[in-house]
Amino acid sequence: MVVTAMGFEPFDEMSLRVGAAYDMMRGFNRMPRILLAELVWIIVKGYGGRFTFATDLLPSFEGGRGYSSDEEKQYWTSLNRRKDYMSRIMQQKGEEEQLKQKFEKATAVYNELLESKKQADIVWDGLEAVKNEYTKADSTKNKDEAKKYFADVTKASRDRDWAQEKLSKAEAQMDGLGNQLMQKRELLKQMNAEFTEVRSATDGMIAKHSREIELQWKAYFFRFTFDDVIFSTIITTFTRSELLKLEEYLKEMHDSRRPDAYGLWTEEEEQDGKVTKYNGIKCLVSPGKDATVIYSGTYIRKITA
Repeated sequence: MVVTAMGFEPFDEMSLRVGAAYDMMRGFNRMPRILLAELVWIIVKGYGGRFTFATDLLPSFEGGRGYSSDEEKQYWTSLNRRKDYMSRIMQQKGEEEQLKQKFEKATAVYNELLESKKQADIVWDGLEAVKNEYTKADSTKNKDEAKKYFADVTKASRDRDWAQEKLSKAEAQMDGLGNQLMQKRELLKQMNAEFTEVRSATDGMIAKHSREIELQWKAYFFRFTFDDVIFSTIITTFTRSELLKLEEYLKEMHDSRRPDAYGLWTEEEEQDGKVTKYNGIKCLVSPGKDATVIYSGTYIRKITA
């Protein structure tokens, strides 16, 4: 009954020995893998190594690009002041353009009303020229002609007054807009002069840091070829910490055999009749801020925020 219930396998000595040996070998194979992993971990950590990405080797790591945190703060303070001036100047230019359009429109209206006033004066002067024919005692004009003449005089006088009133209002509006436009242009002239000083103070900093990161990137990302304008763009767009994040993405692409595989979309650019297809990726460099990299193979076309 026991054999019937359990089968012959539990009583098969050879099968039991083979199964036990198989289970023991599987256990031995698992144990060396675990021990090997622990051994590798201990060795790497013991020599100061790491299993995560070595950000301290990237060009933008603190101390890696030749200027201190205080100098970077001063640089960004000056750069933000420059950007603030540029933004305010662009706003003032937009307001100047709006005032210019309003002034030109008001001038056109004034010229039309001035022409209407001239026509009203001509009609009035014509009626004044024949006034004596209707007002002198021995006038030969009959009653109906005199009635029509004086009606025309009344209408011409009213039209002339209305034209003068509209012309005066239009002239006042035109003069007011002209004064505002003149003041706006004076303000822009002053702001441009101040911006010239601010720009000259930051141009040297931008050139210096652009050259530094250009040398660093071309040496570190030696497989990549960069467009010349990239360095002045990124140095005025991204902080050091943001550049560090960007460099992590670029390093991963740089070490890959197929950088194009990282592209999230493609776009075409035509130049001199030749169409080139580029890949595009977005890299999160700080909360709410991405860096967009446009590239083809190992050629980096542009990097923007």
